[in-house]
Amino acid sequence: MTMLNLKAVATLLILLVVLAGLVFASAGTLHYWQGWTFLLVYFAASLAITLGAAAIDSYSDCARFMVRTTGDCSDSGGADLAASR
Repeated sequence: MTMLNLKAVATLLILLVVLAGLVFASAGTLHYWQGWTFLLVYFAASLAITLGAAAIDSYSDCARFMVRTTGDCSDSGGADLAASR
């Protein structure tokens, strides 16, 4: 995982904690099954979107720096391409 991906997941976890605090503080109890269901659905959808965006971003980085002759998508391939220009 890159630093940007770690930062995105960390921010998502912070959002989950804050949202849980708001939901359960307003309910006045942790025994609120609708709150747990809401958090589960919201967090699952947010995590899927975050991981999907990270995958698309890493793929576009790969395509940007791919060496055409080898089809290699490693870091050295991008460096070789930049050095050949």
